[in-house]
Amino acid sequence: MIERFPPRPHPAARALLAALLALVLSGCGADPSRVLARVGDRTITVDDFVEVARDKQDQYAEPPDSAKALLLGDLVQAALVLCDADRIGLYRQPAIQAARAPIENDEARQALNRRLVPADVPVSEAEVEQLYAWRDRTAHVRVIACPSRAAANAAAAELARGARFEEIADRYGGPGSAPPGGDLGYLAPGSLVPPLDEYLREGPLHTVIGPLETQGEGWFLIEVLDRKERAQRPLDLQRTILRDMIRQRKVRALRLRAQQELRDAYDVRLEPGGAQSMFTYFNQAAGDSGHHDLENPDAAQRAMVLARYRAGQADSVYTLGEAITDLGEYGRERPNIAMIPAIENWIEDAVIRRLV
Repeated sequence: MIERFPPRPHPAARALLAALLALVLSGCGADPSRVLARVGDRTITVDDFVEVARDKQDQYAEPPDSAKALLLGDLVQAALVLCDADRIGLYRQPAIQAARAPIENDEARQALNRRLVPADVPVSEAEVEQLYAWRDRTAHVRVIACPSRAAANAAAAELARGARFEEIADRYGGPGSAPPGGDLGYLAPGSLVPPLDEYLREGPLHTVIGPLETQGEGWFLIEVLDRKERAQRPLDLQRTILRDMIRQRKVRALRLRAQQELRDAYDVRLEPGGAQSMFTYFNQAAGDSGHHDLENPDAAQRAMVLARYRAGQADSVYTLGEAITDLGEYGRERPNIAMIPAIENWIEDAVIRRLV
């Protein structure tokens, strides 16, 4: 609902891991004009160097020439370690293969994302100036977040019969979906995801609008209670952050479109009731023990189908057991288990990860 922006670049350790993986997967077929070093049968290319440098810039604070030399030296040392590990057969050990698989899968997914969704999306000066002009006013907004269109319709019907907005917001919104009563306070344009942000700017006052679908966030009813002028710093002091806000919004839209194209290509289909089964499993586990029991589902629970997809000529399924395994991966993003749309989005993403 509220626009979330990506975190800062990955920490140095994560970037070096990506570099090591790139070296593991690279070979002698690289463009000779872009090769910086060869170590055994591996190559270090300009692209490898730039990708790691982007994520490790804080670690190399020396003057540019010295920093470049140190980073290249570290990449060469890493390649030497990999060559020696290959020579003594470490790659064939089960523990190494098990640890390597999720890293390779994650890097493959990231590589596909980079191909489908360029990070450097252009933003015009006119777009920056328009957002700056919009942010001269803020709006007092409240919302009702719903897990489905049916729930949003039911919430709208209760409001039409005279129910209080705050009560409906608390009843239909899951924990963490919105503040108490659905009251978001005063927000500047650019704070909410589309199409909520357009109504923040232009929607009539004291009028409940919706249901509105927001991709990846669920269904909403929105009401604007008030608007007021807002003093801003000069545009020159905000130009960079406004440009980043617009770029990140465009990247989000491109990512959602790319995900939809992948879902269509592999005919990814949520199993009716699948997300609800996952919701029930995790919430019961939390209620019974105070934490999510990820390790002890019974056979029937593990076999619950969450989604279906077509890989080649055959239909395949994604089960609750596979979801529990995926959630056990270190660093794996977890859904908000109180929100069915968040669970549905996570299931689709998990299937796409496997397809990648």
